[in-house]
Order: sequence, then structure tokens, then C-alpha cells
Amino acid sequence: MSGRRFDDEGEGEATPESLYGASRGASSSRGAPSPAGAARPVSSDDEFDEPEEAPRKASDVPLPGGDFRLFVTRLSFQAMMSLGLLENPVTGTKVVNRNNARMLIDDLEMLRDKTFGNLDDDESVYLDKVLSDLHHHMSRLG
Repeated sequence: MSGRRFDDEGEGEATPESLYGASRGASSSRGAPSPAGAARPVSSDDEFDEPEEAPRKASDVPLPGGDFRLFVTRLSFQAMMSLGLLENPVTGTKVVNRNNARMLIDDLEMLRDKTFGNLDDDESVYLDKVLSDLHHHMSRLG
């Protein structure tokens, strides 16, 4: 494995100067001997002070994707909202929409059938559990 380092843009080989703005070996007032001749201790924060970052917003964080369990969970949450089990975060209400719930359960069943034999054991068990729970709640609606 090579010891190459790249800058923030992923280009070229990063140097200490490009990463920290000044050469580590260059003399500066930090860590220089005091007038009495004794070296001033340098804290780990002195050498590499970084500018304060602005607070991150939710819109700055990338959405997760490519995870099968997360995908199944998102579909199941939509189904649970359609079954009236969860409050709609936009409207703040619980509304039963059987047609939408049935569609989402059918989609999850299709996903199970189409991925049969291609899932890890834990993914298969998770999908079966989600479908079992949704079928149970759908049957309670009558």
C-alpha cells in the first residue's frame, strides 16, 4: 500500500504545506525558545489550529443509500403510515389508506420474490419479519 496523500480536492500529492498552510520545519514564534533559553511547551492544538466550521444543516449531509435493510425499512415506514400506525410527519395526523398500504405490501412481496436466493440470511429474515408484521396489522383493519 502506498503512502500517497491527496489534498481536499483529491488531486496530487498533498504536502504538509498544502494541508496546514505552513511548513512544519519552519521556525515561528510558536515553540521557539523563550528569552530565558527554555523551550516553551507546544500543545498539540498549537501546531494544527483549524478554522471553526459553520454548523452543518441536514441538507448538507448526503442521504444514505445502497443499503438493503434501509430500503426495506423506508418502504415499511410508508406502509405503517398508510396503515395508520405512524403519524404522517408532514400533516401530523394518522390516516388509514388501505389501498396504499396494500400496494406497499405487494411491492415488498415482489421484492422478496425477485431477490429470492440473492439475499444474506439476515436480510431475508428481516424482510420476512417486516412482511409478517405488516400482514398482521393489515388483517387487524378488517
